[in-house]
Amino acid sequence: MSPAGVGLESGLESGLESGLESGLESGLESGLESGLESGLESGLESGLESGLESGLESGLESGLESGLESGLESGLESGLESGLESGLESGLESGLESGPEYLFLDYDNGKSRLQKTQEEVDEVKVIMLDNLNKADERAGKLSDLEERADMMLLKSKAFEKTTVKVKQQKQWQNNKMKIIFIGVGIAVGAVIIGLIVYAIVESAQN
Repeated sequence: MSPAGVGLESGLESGLESGLESGLESGLESGLESGLESGLESGLESGLESGLESGLESGLESGLESGLESGLESGLESGLESGLESGLESGLESGLESGPEYLFLDYDNGKSRLQKTQEEVDEVKVIMLDNLNKADERAGKLSDLEERADMMLLKSKAFEKTTVKVKQQKQWQNNKMKIIFIGVGIAVGAVIIGLIVYAIVESAQN
């Protein structure tokens, strides 16, 4: 194989590998982040609308499941597409650039390639640190969402207890009114019966 062909082959291989790796990483990160956020928000909203602990739990579970599924699907699709595109482009460019260099390789060219490789390694380090920072930020967001979910669960439990107490008070008031009405009815009936008996006794004596 000619040096130009070797350069193209190595350039395509390295370009596809780096493009797919970076595309999958960025696609999965963005897909998981957006999927988790949208899934948790929709789960919390649906759970709050029901106003019960079971509603919040089922809402969070369904939201997380749907968010993870949609995030993984969209992340893999976008990552593969962007990775293949960027990998082919960078591979062809680096292959075409490095192919003719094999014909005139010397010490200076080798030194420049080493410097370029070192720069790429430094760029990869920066990207990895950026990804770690983003992961920390996502962890903080998830912890905040968990705290909000716990607070909402506590509020829903307190609201449920309050509604139970109010319902019991209303039932007790209704029962008191019923007892009062029954007592008044019995008293009125007793008075009427007493008057009737008294009238009968008086008429019998006369």
